Amino acid sequence: MRSPQAWTLASVPLEGNFDGIPTAVEPAVDDLSIGNKRSKLAWYSIDPVFYVQRPTGVNDDDLSLNKTRRIFSRELYPVTDIAQGQSTVINTLDLSYFPKDRGPYNFNPSLSVSNQFSDAEAPETWGGIMRAINSTNFEQSNVEYIQFWVMDPYFGNTGDRVDPSNNGKLVFNLGEISEDILRDGRKLYENGLPEVGSNQTTINSAWGQVPSSQSLIYAFDTNEANRAVQDAGFDGLTDAQEAVKFPNFSSFPDPAGDNYRFYLDADGDVINRYRDYNGFEETLQ
Repeated sequence: MRSPQAWTLASVPLEGNFDGIPTAVEPAVDDLSIGNKRSKLAWYSIDPVFYVQRPTGVNDDDLSLNKTRRIFSRELYPVTDIAQGQSTVINTLDLSYFPKDRGPYNFNPSLSVSNQFSDAEAPETWGGIMRAINSTNFEQSNVEYIQFWVMDPYFGNTGDRVDPSNNGKLVFNLGEISEDILRDGRKLYENGLPEVGSNQTTINSAWGQVPSSQSLIYAFDTNEANRAVQDAGFDGLTDAQEAVKFPNFSSFPDPAGDNYRFYLDADGDVINRYRDYNGFEETLQ
């Protein structure tokens, strides 16, 4: 459950007014507006390289915060004996939420200039991730609750404290969850997109394009040029194609906000280095 690779971008939740329709039983199909309140959310496990071979720009202060420091077994399980040779570090699944930043595949017209929500709009935004749970019989597996180690975000050293007026809600949805992230009723698999120079037809949607053929093999083409046009993210569009389809956002380098960036190639502190780690476009470059 703590592996970030097992999680993906969440489909739009029905609760509240996140899809723009408070009384909806199902989100609208092929309607860009259901993504108008999606904000930026990053999920990751901090690479041990940050603690043993610190990248340029990362200092002791960055790694001493509760949101970036290592968590040791004795903090959670003080009476548990650790076998010799066993790691004393607990790898955590970290989530960083940026409520004012426009999330991926959010083409809210009001964000086309600033690329951000206002202070008044940010409390109404959302971000989410989802994954499959292989064990479905919780009773047989003796799963009875979700356990948390909670730290007070309003108390502590400088950098760990947040404004008391800064609050939010953490929601868990268990059961049948829609996998239709971009609500178009169709399945996108990148290796089914047209190759370079191909006249292969695709199905257009409000978000982009999806293959018209059935998915048989999930593997990218061995041709580098073909990989470059197929590694396009959930909308099936490259940055150049996104700029054409969404001209209001063409001034941004990544109009859909879905580009991947490796944390060691990024700049800034640890949190900012993982900001674009969960992008779905250009993951092979």
